[in-house]
Amino acid sequence: HIWEDLWDNKKDIIKNRILYKIGKGMINIGARECSIDEISREEANLFFEKNHLQGRTIPFKCVAIKKDGEILSCIAIGRRSIGKKINDNFEILRFCNKLGYNIMGGFSRLFNYVYKINPGNYISYADLSWGEGEVYRHAGFNLIRYSKPNYWYFIKGKRFHRYTYRKSELVKWGY
Repeated sequence: HIWEDLWDNKKDIIKNRILYKIGKGMINIGARECSIDEISREEANLFFEKNHLQGRTIPFKCVAIKKDGEILSCIAIGRRSIGKKINDNFEILRFCNKLGYNIMGGFSRLFNYVYKINPGNYISYADLSWGEGEVYRHAGFNLIRYSKPNYWYFIKGKRFHRYTYRKSELVKWGY
């Protein structure tokens, strides 16, 4: 499933994902051949804007796989904003590889690095439009449940998740 707004605004990323799914046009590099570095939120968000369908986020920790100083893969971690507010509850907010690259073992290597520094309970979500979350299963995550389909709002050609317009946010905006 490809959303019209993503095709209009993130066409290069969509094409790259299709190529990856059919096994074409990827440069394969093993994660062990690369270095791991913590990077700034700004550096990670620039990477996510170019390489991730959802773009930027607000993480507290960003870690990248680099080769020859170039970021090839990145993970962003946040503290859980929904549910229990305990210091050891974390969420994987973003993960992706650079367009045109398949970093074999990249997610596991990045997650293991993050987990050693910040052990705790981690959660993430998989967009089933693109796969079944295999990367999480390979890294030792357990499937808790499937979420029901959601709805979105379209405003001037841009898609917004329903969560953006929940009552608490509307009240903050003066409604």
